[in-house]
Amino acid sequence: MKKFSMLFLILAIAMVMTGVAQANYLTNPGLEIGDSDPNYWQDPCYPEPNAWSFWAEYEAIAVGPSTASYIEGDAAGAHGGEDYAMLDVYSYGRTFVFQQRFAAEDIAYTLKTWVKGFASSPPASARIKIEFYDWDNLIYEEIKDVAVTGTWAQYTNDSNGLTKAPIGTRRITSTGGNISDYTVIYYDDFELTSDPVYASLDDCQKTQFQDQFDFDAGDLTRDCLNDLRDIALLGLYWTRCNAQDCPDYGHGY
Repeated sequence: MKKFSMLFLILAIAMVMTGVAQANYLTNPGLEIGDSDPNYWQDPCYPEPNAWSFWAEYEAIAVGPSTASYIEGDAAGAHGGEDYAMLDVYSYGRTFVFQQRFAAEDIAYTLKTWVKGFASSPPASARIKIEFYDWDNLIYEEIKDVAVTGTWAQYTNDSNGLTKAPIGTRRITSTGGNISDYTVIYYDDFELTSDPVYASLDDCQKTQFQDQFDFDAGDLTRDCLNDLRDIALLGLYWTRCNAQDCPDYGHGY
């Protein structure tokens, strides 16, 4: 009987841990393409890895292409899997790898990634950035710049551990970038998670991860319901000033 109780307890703990395990919101977090020939992928013109995009910034004073971004197919050099992103800045440029996903507002996100610099170069500056968008525009970004060396290390951008996705967030972008001139930086194994974890979100929060979801104009409490709580919130601010020169503009949200 005692052995059965212990087994039941172990199974119960395992089920609970499974239910709250962190879920990576990113697709293809290891930037895998899946070809065994490493030289085949070392081509700036080759299509981007599934779910990821490269972005390069060209400065006016640069002569010719100032940046190159592509996938390395050297499993021995990757942190995990077969492939990893190489961000190469020749001169006066910036290059980034990024992925955008749907997101829920008012929850905290954490972005982790493994990064290393070129072995023969001095420490270089890498950027780990989370961007929050509504359906049209950037509304907030959290930037973390770190000095990297020639050894893989994991870095975290957790919005200072405090900042949640702003009200209005519909999309979130996870970005790794090279912000030092004349440097090479490698990225691999991105991880985007939230607190609370997806399994613990309520139905309204989970619904926000759907394409083109938006709140009804009368849903003032942003709980995906139109009920007396919305009327109560409207009544709370009914007689308050809503002109632009008011101290708080009279807005509840």
